Amino acid sequence: MLAVIATLGLTGCAGTPSTIHHARTDTSYRVTDLSYVAGRGDMLTEIVGNPFGSPQPEFEAAVTSYMEGSHFGPRLRFNPTRSDATVEPYRVRMIFNGPRASNGSVVCGGGPAAVEPPKGTSGAIGDVRLLAAFCRGSSPLTFLSAELEDISGADDPAFRDFIQLATARLFPPQNPELRPDRCMPPC
Repeated sequence: MLAVIATLGLTGCAGTPSTIHHARTDTSYRVTDLSYVAGRGDMLTEIVGNPFGSPQPEFEAAVTSYMEGSHFGPRLRFNPTRSDATVEPYRVRMIFNGPRASNGSVVCGGGPAAVEPPKGTSGAIGDVRLLAAFCRGSSPLTFLSAELEDISGADDPAFRDFIQLATARLFPPQNPELRPDRCMPPC
């Protein structure tokens, strides 16, 4: 599995250009944070924006289902709705088609806003931008910005692969910032 993730991280999705432009892991990130959440309940997954114009609940269900099992570590339940099972202060925040660049502090702090697709674009082929962060409160533990081109909708296999790759990068098996060479295995 890690070899597959590493290969996807270098090449993107075959046939569909995808790029993770920037990925950052804070020195406070620990895999034990994932174990803490997994053992106590759900990971709140705030999904802002919808590049396809489909109903938001359907889009959120597709994104969170693609995230399930797509990362290193214990199995997490990603839930777009806050509930009694939500483990505070942890959450994932994903902004679709927001600005081209930002940082984890802005994303975890509640900004920036996403841009809604133009009316009548449901099912249209287009590009997807993503800003995503794994947050503890308003502090980012990990952050990434990514882009995917020529996607027809949330059910497009390339979109699924894109979300799985982004999820794997949000939850690395080790903190590269704590390694002397700052390299994420395989190095």
